[in-house]
Amino acid sequence: MYGLVDVGGRYLAIDALNIREAVPFPDSISPLAVNLPGLLGAMILREDTMPLVDCAALLGLSTEVPLSERVVIIVIDADRKQLLGLVVNALQGMISQDRSRRAEMGIVGHGPMLAGAQSFVRDGAVVSILDPSMLFDQPSLPFAVQQDRSCVPLETGASGQSGYLLCGYQDFGPAFPLSDIHATIPMVPLQDSPLAHGPCDGVIHHHGTEIPILDSLQLFGLGGNFSRPESSAAVALRAPGGGLVAFGIDRFFGIVHTRTEDLLDVPRVISGRSDLFSGIHMDEIGKHYLVIDGVRLLREEVVVQLASTTVNDTPDTPYDAAPDTAGLLRPTCYAARRGTRSAAT
Repeated sequence: MYGLVDVGGRYLAIDALNIREAVPFPDSISPLAVNLPGLLGAMILREDTMPLVDCAALLGLSTEVPLSERVVIIVIDADRKQLLGLVVNALQGMISQDRSRRAEMGIVGHGPMLAGAQSFVRDGAVVSILDPSMLFDQPSLPFAVQQDRSCVPLETGASGQSGYLLCGYQDFGPAFPLSDIHATIPMVPLQDSPLAHGPCDGVIHHHGTEIPILDSLQLFGLGGNFSRPESSAAVALRAPGGGLVAFGIDRFFGIVHTRTEDLLDVPRVISGRSDLFSGIHMDEIGKHYLVIDGVRLLREEVVVQLASTTVNDTPDTPYDAAPDTAGLLRPTCYAARRGTRSAAT
């Protein structure tokens, strides 16, 4: 699993295990008493002082995107216990990519490349993979030392922490486990299908695959549709028994990490299906997200049955092909669709 970022109009992939989290560029940063290539200053992230490095400058690229509109990717080298705030144009989404589909390249007369030594193709364009170990080997690169209170890798860290994709859907804030995500999908039309009944809104076509899409409000016991939408953004999850299932989403906000024991309890009055949530994550500004229990969700009978209907329109197109991904931060809102939804009160 990779995080796909935009750096100066180029796509760069970072292994999700090396992404601690992604946050908007802070309103203010502190200058440091040192002048290093690409160093912008430092931000205070909870209890950590995090140096911020312009990724475009580090790679010899340029960008016209104002700092206030950029995103900070907190990159971690867990073995060295080093952290760095890598400033990029935007976090574009998550990609599940088969390692066998990577290409390799080098430059005559040069040593290993920071980005591009390995790559893969996405929609006819080459996506360079960032080498995290080389990143932390860069001369004069500032970094923060990971404290014991900090988290380690995203998906299943040694301290029991897990990574989640924070989303929005009307007034509902779902947090999907990164380990279950196949792809984040931008606004796409919903197709007519005999599956369109109950919690299923129809199907969407994604890279040659026909995926059933569910009404997230209804499935999670938070209300439902007054009418089926004509289009929707979605998060597609991999079912353990095979196939894919998508969940309708309005917005993608970013990535966080947390431990299950740090989550708040879910009051039963919030949802008719509180059993599908591990707890509530509260961010720094007090916004609440319902953290989805991926194991329980993907065992739901309706999810299992619908995932088994996944149709691959192009036999040569695997489920793990690099997907089109929606902008996650700054954040992106997908509101241009017809169909009204009602959240439970």
